[in-house]
Amino acid sequence: MEPDTDILRPVFDLLRPPVSESLQEQARSLLSELEESAVLPISLGQRLGNYTVVEALGPAVYRGEHLHLRRTAALKIISSEALATSLGAVRSLPELRHPNIVQVEDLILAEEQCWLVLEDVPGDALVDCEGLAPEAVEGLLRDLASALAFAHRQGVCHGAVSAEHCLRTADGRWKLCGFGRASACVQSDLRQLGALLESVAPAEAAHVRRLAGRLQADGFDSADALLESLDARPDPGRPPRTGLLLLGLGLGISVWLAPLAGAAASCAVLAYAAESAWRRRQIPAAGRDDGQSRARQHLAAAPAGGAASS
Repeated sequence: MEPDTDILRPVFDLLRPPVSESLQEQARSLLSELEESAVLPISLGQRLGNYTVVEALGPAVYRGEHLHLRRTAALKIISSEALATSLGAVRSLPELRHPNIVQVEDLILAEEQCWLVLEDVPGDALVDCEGLAPEAVEGLLRDLASALAFAHRQGVCHGAVSAEHCLRTADGRWKLCGFGRASACVQSDLRQLGALLESVAPAEAAHVRRLAGRLQADGFDSADALLESLDARPDPGRPPRTGLLLLGLGLGISVWLAPLAGAAASCAVLAYAAESAWRRRQIPAAGRDDGQSRARQHLAAAPAGGAASS
């Protein structure tokens, strides 16, 4: 039987102005935690909607297998208070289709609780990763900045960018999960990203640490501006974009001029062959004309009897 938490409501109602806002926020957080802890215990093999629970991934997060499609998904509970205050944000989550965002596939009601059905990302969470290399941190920054830029363009903010919400896939990409907070804003997302990067970036990743400081100091007005800053600096081991552009331009011109150059060479060869043939024709013709002229002169000088003197 589910524990009754309604008795806590009068206590929460007492915490109203002129009580300080910080105390009210603590009360809300405590009440939310109590509500989440009141979830009915879920056991392996239990059915939630069309999914059978096969593994516990964390507090109120499970891996489930679809009864008919035989594919897995992550099932995460949403507290009733969070659903009531963030229903609009939750409804917009399935529209966030991006390679660096964990896809929200469905919202189901099971065991008198609401559950988000999420893309299953078998891999490590950033919170469990230690000693990231500088190039790995650079990749993390690019992936998270790309995810936030896309979400912000859709009018969705995160509100809790942290190591617990960053998942690494088998191919090394990072995915961001945990969207759906109505009170989130762009600047808070960027500041949280800066704090996260500062906590994981080693000293060798000086570029990332500088960007982390700028993010926490509101040095960027959008995630798109952060991406532009990253694009202006090529990755280590990657040819500069200017060099790639010039190389591509040179190849393009070569390919475009190749037919013209080939045609010009063919015309030159044909012209040379024609001139050579004309010269060969002209020299023998002149020789034949001179021979015929001398023969005519000789016949004209011969006697009328036609006998030649010995």
